[in-house]
Amino acid sequence: HGGQWPDPTIDLEVWLLSDYHYIPQEIREAGAITNPGRFGLFVPKALIRKEDAFPKPLIYTMFQEDINDRRYYDIIKKFDIPEAVLESIYRYAENNCKDVCNDQGMYIPPHCTEGRKCALVLAPHYENTHFIVKHIDEMEFQLKVIWLGDKLRLGIKQLMSVYGADRKNGKKFLVFHWTPSEVINSRRTEYVPVTMPRCEEMIASNDTGCKEAEYAFDSLVLLHFKEEHMQQTFDLYDKYEDQILQAREETDSDQFGVTRYYDQIACDWMLSQPDVWNGFKPPTPVEEVFVGGIFPLSGMGLSYLGIAPAALMAQRDINQNTTILSNYKLTVLQNDGQCRADTVMKSFISYYIQQTKMIGVLGPACSETVEPIAGVSKHFRMAVISYSAEGAFLSDREKYPYFFRTIGENRQYEHVYALLLPR
Repeated sequence: HGGQWPDPTIDLEVWLLSDYHYIPQEIREAGAITNPGRFGLFVPKALIRKEDAFPKPLIYTMFQEDINDRRYYDIIKKFDIPEAVLESIYRYAENNCKDVCNDQGMYIPPHCTEGRKCALVLAPHYENTHFIVKHIDEMEFQLKVIWLGDKLRLGIKQLMSVYGADRKNGKKFLVFHWTPSEVINSRRTEYVPVTMPRCEEMIASNDTGCKEAEYAFDSLVLLHFKEEHMQQTFDLYDKYEDQILQAREETDSDQFGVTRYYDQIACDWMLSQPDVWNGFKPPTPVEEVFVGGIFPLSGMGLSYLGIAPAALMAQRDINQNTTILSNYKLTVLQNDGQCRADTVMKSFISYYIQQTKMIGVLGPACSETVEPIAGVSKHFRMAVISYSAEGAFLSDREKYPYFFRTIGENRQYEHVYALLLPR
């Protein structure tokens, strides 16, 4: 943006899904390689025991009950959470799914009624993950879903506190979320993924898009996001998880408490990763400024031809010395004034009209050609600096406030002239 600092481009909560059809103009689409991750079902690894005898890897057919095979019923039963425990997480429900959910904010499909068991799924925001309803209905998954929104990790923490050390009942639950994320990739709770059906196996994918498919994530990792860098971000979430969850539990509509911890996460990251974010800083823009040179390049003899090269040598020395004009590039332009009043005035007007960053005029050489532009310079507020005009009348600061020179006026030499001329 014209060498200025860009607006902030890091957002902690906005998701842009792979099938999002409107791409904001501020975002450049780079192809499928920039879709790092997928949605999926995950089981907390701490809840899986050897005696469960689950297939490896876990596969979605575990949750499609076969009434002729008792093993499927036994598996689903382990994921069925009793009502007494569910009541402890109802308070976290988002309740944004009135059309499809019950009073507790839970979606229970028709095939999970009449005494049939269903596995519990904890999900984040309904707005982002409501498509799972169509997948459950089409595939007849024995799953019931409760959306907890920002308080998803509170629900996970609550159920883990009940079943994490309970080896007698061996209860489990599922989490539906995006990966990689601060939830699924947390070091505090390790998850085991459930292999989902391919997109072409679900008609609902025509409406919802392909949500659970693996994208070309490894290629992107090699090019842009190294795995250890992403994990460092997730570790920051872990560091402040307790405070964030407490803030979420203590507030409903007021998010200032939660925001404070996210700000602290961002601050800690910046303090610990200066080598990374220094690369985000745009280079300091170098602004070019101009001095309009009016030199006697013709019609005045050889003695005047060294003025313009001397000005260019001064330009080079100034630009090479960073202590003089830091972050600026000085450019001295050249026009032939010929020590003629009309030519000098033409050069002055040309500089004023053509250059927006003209800081002044260097020249002209002759006093009689200086007076016209020195007089009008105060109206244009443009400095005129002469290197050889000696006329005493130009010392009138009220009449010529924008005129300066690097040589003394004639009157400064009158006593010298009075002594020299008699000799």
